[in-house]
Amino acid sequence: FYQAEKKIDLGFVGSCMVHKGDVKIVAQMLRNLEEDAGSVEFKAPLVVAAPTYNIIDELKEEGDWDILQKYSGFEFDDTAPKKAARTEYENILYLERPGCNLCMGNQEKAAKGDTVLATSTRLFKGRVVEDAADKNLTIREKFAKHRENPDCAGCHSRLDPLGFALENYDIIGRWRDKYPNGRDVDASGTLMKKYPFDGAVRFKESLAKEDRRFARAFTAHLMRYATSRELNPADFLTVEEIVENTADENHRLRSLIRAVLLSESFLQIN
Repeated sequence: FYQAEKKIDLGFVGSCMVHKGDVKIVAQMLRNLEEDAGSVEFKAPLVVAAPTYNIIDELKEEGDWDILQKYSGFEFDDTAPKKAARTEYENILYLERPGCNLCMGNQEKAAKGDTVLATSTRLFKGRVVEDAADKNLTIREKFAKHRENPDCAGCHSRLDPLGFALENYDIIGRWRDKYPNGRDVDASGTLMKKYPFDGAVRFKESLAKEDRRFARAFTAHLMRYATSRELNPADFLTVEEIVENTADENHRLRSLIRAVLLSESFLQIN
């Protein structure tokens, strides 16, 4: 069914989905092989990436990074990074940089049917499977399917429309008009069932039209965080008082924080 042609096509250990202990196991495996055979030869490519840079430092202090460096045919260097994505691997050990997307980024190069030793959501019984049918869906379409689950719809039916306003920004805040799959970004929606918006600017303008409502919700959350407990009826009266007293200052963040800190709800914390 998978039509794999080799016993192992790509080995991958690392990134955010594993722990330092997993990398230490690889180091010990190399030591064991070296002791048994005198040296280590790679009959398939092996990619190793520690979860974070500070863990690399710990591995160096604990003596595990040396053996990895000894047998690596490639070690990533931030001062001389790859200029192009790797689409093929040699039968060597690769020491790659840490990074949350590294694991999937490398395994996307593997084809259906490849046998892979790795951590990946694309693996089934150790082999690469086809991409999910929703790979070409937009975020909006994916969340629409997510809300079909009654257990998820209760919250997501309220949260999702607000998040769509920020869809023009990717995970690190860069502007985008299209998703990686080529589909157009749709940042439109309706706030409180009466304020249509198309992007973050119009969304902000819509929020400003309900400034008291926004201030009330923000103050209640801030009060809950400041007191480390759920609010009681007396607290909600305090919230209303704060919203009323800060109206002349247009509910500025500084005025709301000051009012919460000077409130009886906060000052009476034991």
